[in-house]
Amino acid sequence: MLARIGDGLEDLSALRRQVQDDPRALSSVILFRYRALIADLLTFRASLSQIGVPAATGNGLRAAAALSQAIEAQGLLQVAVIRALAGGVLTPAMQQEIVGASSMFGESLTDFQLSAPAVWRARLNTDVTGPVVAGAERDQGVVTRTPPGERVKLAVDAAGWSAAMTARRDLMHAVEVAIDRQILAEVAAQRDAARRSAALIAVLVLAVLALTAGGATARIASALAAGDHRSG
Repeated sequence: MLARIGDGLEDLSALRRQVQDDPRALSSVILFRYRALIADLLTFRASLSQIGVPAATGNGLRAAAALSQAIEAQGLLQVAVIRALAGGVLTPAMQQEIVGASSMFGESLTDFQLSAPAVWRARLNTDVTGPVVAGAERDQGVVTRTPPGERVKLAVDAAGWSAAMTARRDLMHAVEVAIDRQILAEVAAQRDAARRSAALIAVLVLAVLALTAGGATARIASALAAGDHRSG
């Protein structure tokens, strides 16, 4: 898996250029490549909690992995809804994709709440709030309740939906960055006793930070929304 992750990170710059140069050329192949790399990073990150680190660090790693999974699920939901808005009537496949991403988002946040220390839970609840977040949650409820055969009826267009979801993602990502920095500090303090584990964790966390800072899935959603807005 590490070799596959390394290859994927090396190819990331070229993939981003492809998205930036021609947003309308985005295809399921490009999205699949992003998803595959992110899935590998999240899987490997979650596995680090089982490599013999202290219990508190292991719980922190599980919580951080769950938060990262929630952020990625939100990106998948963002893309799925944009596709649904562009497609008109909601198909059963589209509806399943939307409900699946929304469920993953909720389940991942629940996992975070179960694993994270109280101070992290409080920070997420305090920082990820406000009118934009409330609007994103309201719109998410609307799209997940839309049955197949009907149009997704939101108060905003694709660009508005993308902006709201991206704003919520950015707030969650800021909490994720703060948590990752704390984990890195804890791992650095333990490096003499677990040098190899610390190196793996540091490399993985930095890789996830680099990827999520680029807003991989959300960038695709924003490009799609911008393209739909221009074509409209």
